[in-house]
Amino acid sequence: MANIEITGKGIQRVLSKFDYKQAIAEYIWNGFDAKANTVALNFESNDLGFVSKIEVVDNGYGIDRAQLAEKFSPFFDSQKAIEIESPKNTSAVHGKNGVGRLTFFKFASEAIWHTVYEERKKRYEYFINIKFGSINKYDSPDSGVREVKKTTGTTVTFYNILPDILDSNLKEDLTDFLCLEFGWYLELNKQNGYALVINGVPLDYSAIIGDKHRFMLNHADSGQEFEVKYVRWNAKINKEFSKYYYIGSDNIERYKEFTSLNNKGDHFYHSVFIKSAYFDQFRFKSNNTDPQLTFIGSTRIDPVFRFLHRWLAAYLLDKRKPYLKVYTDILINQYEQDQIFPVFSDNPWDVHRKIELENLVRNLYEVQPKIFLNLNTEQKKTFVRLLNLLLDSLERDKLFDILDGVVELSNEERKQMAALIKVTRLSHVNHTIRMIEDRYKTIDTLRDLVTRKELKANERDHLQKLVEAHYWIFGEQYHLVTAAEPKFEEALRRHVHLLRGETKVRPIEHEDKYREMDIFLCRQDVLTNEIKNIVVELKHPAVKLGEAELAQVKKYMNVIMNEPQFNGNNMTWEFYLVGTDFSSKGEIEAALDNAKPHGEKSLAFKTGQYKIYVKKWSEVINDFEMKHKFLNDKLQLERKLLNEVHASADQALRSATTNTAAIQKQII
Repeated sequence: MANIEITGKGIQRVLSKFDYKQAIAEYIWNGFDAKANTVALNFESNDLGFVSKIEVVDNGYGIDRAQLAEKFSPFFDSQKAIEIESPKNTSAVHGKNGVGRLTFFKFASEAIWHTVYEERKKRYEYFINIKFGSINKYDSPDSGVREVKKTTGTTVTFYNILPDILDSNLKEDLTDFLCLEFGWYLELNKQNGYALVINGVPLDYSAIIGDKHRFMLNHADSGQEFEVKYVRWNAKINKEFSKYYYIGSDNIERYKEFTSLNNKGDHFYHSVFIKSAYFDQFRFKSNNTDPQLTFIGSTRIDPVFRFLHRWLAAYLLDKRKPYLKVYTDILINQYEQDQIFPVFSDNPWDVHRKIELENLVRNLYEVQPKIFLNLNTEQKKTFVRLLNLLLDSLERDKLFDILDGVVELSNEERKQMAALIKVTRLSHVNHTIRMIEDRYKTIDTLRDLVTRKELKANERDHLQKLVEAHYWIFGEQYHLVTAAEPKFEEALRRHVHLLRGETKVRPIEHEDKYREMDIFLCRQDVLTNEIKNIVVELKHPAVKLGEAELAQVKKYMNVIMNEPQFNGNNMTWEFYLVGTDFSSKGEIEAALDNAKPHGEKSLAFKTGQYKIYVKKWSEVINDFEMKHKFLNDKLQLERKLLNEVHASADQALRSATTNTAAIQKQII
């Protein structure tokens, strides 16, 4: 009985990295390494689903008796961890140190090898036995070697299968694993008739292929032809990266290397198989730079090879684009589920900002997916919010500098990034121009409704509905709580639901609780936790604002002041009374004069967190003009082109409530 020259610690170190699927795969690799073109995995199980025996059968060249000690007695550096990995530049030999033969006790307690090999045109067979209790020893007496007339190959049979490995495990989990382990290798050797057969059925790995394309590529100047097969995998293949495989005219692989899009963090797993007589004598590892020495085989400086690489790199980029577009949907959905994006309201401007941010994330991912690779949740939130701040600012061009400092960009990626920034900037400007144009149209419509008597506009049917659709007139980024004059208790229910998500409220005990507000708005600042509320009372254009109208608003304020559910230390309330003109009695002017010490324009009353403003429609319109003057001048809007002539109040309202400046409906 011979010893296997590896320490117990070495074996344990190997086994700690294996599960039963990896262990079985190593025995299959041993078969392919022995030049087998067919490897069979067979297993037997009882009626309860427990596996009684597993065997791996190959038609390779067997294990030469003279090399037995070499095959089963690998030497390792005791300071290094033992790795099982795919070789970098050839697929011909997978195992590099024989350790795969020692992994069986991850799923069984005994392994018996029956191997037939050829020596001097004669064939011999013998057996090798290793048991769990003596893992560092193998039993294969010389007396057991005998001449036979059988075909070469090796059968490894495993006994005493561990009870936690069931028939269902092998049929489902193991089969899926073997597809990822051997799919690329079987595809590489398809023309050589390679097969992995499980209980008599060839392994079907088509489910892991997302796309496949075959074509001929010709180099016009040299006449060289290349038969190309592109495969995109639906999942990451085991221990094998995205590579080019160069195959000679005899269907034998000459060399393999990473593609230009390997490991980009984009889940674009692919393989490119290139077959040509051009590779028969190609010197892949040559450092020769003398183009005159082509008589002994081409090298990488050859124009044909350079053409091939450039063409394939461009081809992969084209193949990757539609895939990335599909994958960005997955990325965006995942970011939404993980609450990576900042919170946006439902008004059209915020909807546009949200879409613009999502599109930027999509486009950045398509240009350089590595930007989003290996980020934890907090890092994702920080990065996406930084993008949002840049979009909201006038510093969009700095996006290029920031990203270039985070990840190295190729020349092509730099061009794509510059084009992306230009497009997002143009898109933002175009949308802003459109929104401002529509806001001007809305204000012009409002002016018509309150100044043109022939339109016969009224408070309920026209003014209130216009403001309901365009409540940005009184404040940006607010939520419409109520409109169309609901009672105070309904307004309270919606207010509490908006802020706290609650649906039940206590009844209001106040003599004026049945009064109805025209417009009720609310905004919550998530950073300061401040809640700002606005109540707007609109009056018919023919009504002059006076003491009675102001008293009506004060009654609204008293209901709210005396209802604890409407109040909090972080809440403020602003009430707006708006009409065409003031009455001639001077009551409004007196109220405005009394409130002058507070230093606020149009303020008529203030107490604590409550303020009442009285405005003419002309003031509201002028306030809009002042706020938008800079943008108006900047974008060189031609106001005359934006003005529409309205034939009636209803037609004016239809125009205003359907443009892009209109915002969300009230909260239900």
